Order: sequence, then C-alpha cells, then structure tokens
Amino acid sequence: MKVRIHRGTQQIGGTCIELAAAGNRIALDFSLLFDGDATNTKLVPEIAGDDLRCIVISHPHIDHYGLLHHLSGRSPIAMGSAARWIVQAATLFTGQPLPLLKFSLCCRAGMI
Repeated sequence: MKVRIHRGTQQIGGTCIELAAAGNRIALDFSLLFDGDATNTKLVPEIAGDDLRCIVISHPHIDHYGLLHHLSGRSPIAMGSAARWIVQAATLFTGQPLPLLKFSLCCRAGMI
C-alpha cells in the first residue's frame, strides 16, 4: 500500500490523503483550507481521475469536504448518513452544497 499526503500536515484543514493498493486508489477527504476560498480552483488537489475508486469524507466539517463541488462526478463519495445530513443542513451557512455525485451512505466490504 502506498500513502500520499497531498495536503494537511502544515495547516489547519485542507486534508487530502491518497491511498493506493493493487491498482486501486481512494482519497480520504477533499478539503478546503481553514481560511481558504472555496472558489479558488488552485486549491483543488490533483488526484481525481478515472481510476480513483472513491472519496471518503472522514467527518462533516467544511475543512474536510469543502472542495467536493469541484469534482467531475466520476468518483463516488462515501460518508455516513448523519454526516450527509449535517453537510446538507449547513449549506445555508457555508454556501457549500453537496455536488450531484454518486453517494454511498456507508461503506461495507466489497463496495470500494
């Protein structure tokens, strides 16, 4: 297994970790920097691609999901149902609606 930390070790928020094994890749979080501008495309991690199997959101803080709206829709997003509800409820305050992508509300063996 290979682990690549794209961002998140030197600042608050902005985490994006890529895990790769046996030809498969997943990302953990697709995050906005704590004081970042969600419209700034230069903040988008360069990991999305046809072979990215899934993006797992660790928890529903904007500094962990705040760049999802930049995704093309090729990779499914995995988060818990309560986390999805919180993100959707917070849209009024954050201005960050969930993108219209494939969602998995829970992970189970064989899904990813």
